[in-house]
Amino acid sequence: MSTLGRIYLSEQRFAEAAEVFREALSYWPRSRALYGSLIDALLRAGEPAETEAAIDEFLAIDANSIRARLTLADLRRERGDTAAAVAVLVETPRGASGDRQLYRRLAIALYEALEFEAALFWLDRSLEVDGSGTADLQGRFLRALLLTAGDRDGEARIELEAILDEDPQRRDALGLLVRHDLQVENWEAARERLAGHLEGDLDDEDGELAMLYAEALDGAGRKAEALDFLARAASIGGIETQALARQAEILLEMDRAAEADALLAELTADPTTDNLLVAAEVCQRLEDYARSIPFLERVVADGPQELQALFWLGAAYERTGRVEEAEIQFLRFLELQPDSAPALNYLGYMWADNGLNLSEALAYVQKAVELDPDNGAYIDSLGWAHFRLGDYQEARSHLERAAVLVGEDPVVLEHLGDVYAALGEVEDALRLYKQALDLDAENAAALRDKLRRLSPR
Repeated sequence: MSTLGRIYLSEQRFAEAAEVFREALSYWPRSRALYGSLIDALLRAGEPAETEAAIDEFLAIDANSIRARLTLADLRRERGDTAAAVAVLVETPRGASGDRQLYRRLAIALYEALEFEAALFWLDRSLEVDGSGTADLQGRFLRALLLTAGDRDGEARIELEAILDEDPQRRDALGLLVRHDLQVENWEAARERLAGHLEGDLDDEDGELAMLYAEALDGAGRKAEALDFLARAASIGGIETQALARQAEILLEMDRAAEADALLAELTADPTTDNLLVAAEVCQRLEDYARSIPFLERVVADGPQELQALFWLGAAYERTGRVEEAEIQFLRFLELQPDSAPALNYLGYMWADNGLNLSEALAYVQKAVELDPDNGAYIDSLGWAHFRLGDYQEARSHLERAAVLVGEDPVVLEHLGDVYAALGEVEDALRLYKQALDLDAENAAALRDKLRRLSPR
């Protein structure tokens, strides 16, 4: 039977091979070799759930099998259960631990579970196992990734610079180090690091670095150079769409709208959902909501269940004063995803801010807060809905908490100032209006008017 199973495997008849190995195990239930063959057949047959079950059975026989644990952890990670992946690796018996791959895989699983310090601990152990720590450049790059994710940027930079000293052509380390530069707006440093790597002909491996280089040029105020470079980089496989979109964005920033529109038209000449959403995102990132609307309307017409397009279109309608149309899009969104806190909050706040459907507005933002209890923006919406309903004391408690959670946000400060004004606490209201005004609030004219009306004559 074992021989027959191997013949099936060689002929890629994986389901039949798995069936034979499973039957063979009924006669020889503790055979490690048969379990290995069964697991291999199930994996190749594309049966992840059955593979997991078979590995669980096998580990009950041989708990020390590192290979089986690594495979099971990978399967659990692939289905998004990082906690289960971590558990199967952590449960390795003490006598079987000390395996470099085990520690490395555990570090990756913990990284995906956002447990950065624990991931760093196990990665460092993997680097210590065979004494190859400093020579293991891939392991050290993973270490830099973990340090970055854990907000230990200074240490990450030191690690990345050391890696590049040993291997100046290592693109992953260079890209991550440049991202550090861009994050702190050290545009020239980023540009200088990349310039030597992007001279001459560009190939498909240059895509990520090319987009970072364009960002560095743009950030440094060298927009014309960025445009020229992006035109050259548009031939790189895999980034054609990104390059066109970034050119259009820079042109819009330079008030060269006609040229930008021509590029957006080129981008959406093939009107796939992805292309239309990329074009819309360019416009929305620059808060040019009116320009994004035609792209989003095309997506929604072709795919009414495209959630991202529904949300962005609702926001674009609201930002351009088309409140009734915005309401339609958000209600459509919530039919498809009723527990979306961002959509519940957006629609509830929009209604409250416009004095519409106030009872429903309150219910929507209450549900958003239940789903995300410490979100300061949602709590501000809840306080504002109570204010619009005339529940000033209730509004006060929520808005004071929102002000603590959000910090110096001019909208929250103005809302709280309105509550204090309604309660007759004029000095506190004036103080908050002045704070909001000092923060360059978009609502500056209305704030000045409130200050004039409340200030003693």
